[in-house]
Amino acid sequence: MRAESDRDASESTAGTASAAEEGSDSRVHVRRLDVADTLRWSWVTLRDRPELVALGVAANLPSIAAALGITRPSPSADLDVAVWTWPAYLVQLLAVAVVAGVVYLSAADAVAGRSRRLADRLGSAVRRLPALAATGVAFVVAVGAGLSPAYLVEGSSLAALAVGALAALFAVYAFYRLLLSFPACVVDAAGPVASVRSGWAAATGIVRKVFAVGVVYAVAGVASTAASGLFGGEYDVASTLVSSITGGFVFPFFGLALAHLYLEGSRNR
Repeated sequence: MRAESDRDASESTAGTASAAEEGSDSRVHVRRLDVADTLRWSWVTLRDRPELVALGVAANLPSIAAALGITRPSPSADLDVAVWTWPAYLVQLLAVAVVAGVVYLSAADAVAGRSRRLADRLGSAVRRLPALAATGVAFVVAVGAGLSPAYLVEGSSLAALAVGALAALFAVYAFYRLLLSFPACVVDAAGPVASVRSGWAAATGIVRKVFAVGVVYAVAGVASTAASGLFGGEYDVASTLVSSITGGFVFPFFGLALAHLYLEGSRNR
């Protein structure tokens, strides 16, 4: 029964799949799923690709080196930060971005019914890293622009508070509407501006599903943080290790779901 259910989840995503090569010419029909089925598809796909979990854990390992470099001589003293701490966090950030690219490409492969070597997906993700970073900048600028009206109204009047609240709501909306820009950048090899446009367009009609998946991801992140807190403080090696392991699963799981949502929104227009 479980095998049949998992097979249905895997097969429900693709109609007639074209085994085209990677790139913008790869177009498949992606069946629309609800939030629960999207997460279920993500679980089945991740279970079939355990290397994504291994990559996720490996990408978080530099945080352990960083934790080793952060100490507090006494409870009242300031943190003592070693010189290698910030470079370690930078390495982690770059590694996580590469893993995100691999996850997005793996989702595209799963939907299209094709298989590529991990080395090929890694190479493609590394080559997309500059564009992915630029897309991140464009994403921040676009979301930040939604908050700009709040800075134009001074004071604490009712009107100012109303403008601030509306600006915050629009910024949240833009955040989730543009979240699909990242898989767009990697899957379709788009530039930063084109990725933001594609992400916005792909979210048409499914932004509520993107929001729901994002909320589940946030809850999972909080649960992961709480679990790691059982093993020590924020900069303790044991708690950082637990956080790296749980994050190594949570990050690719939701990355696959996000990529599926992008494919669903972009391939069915």
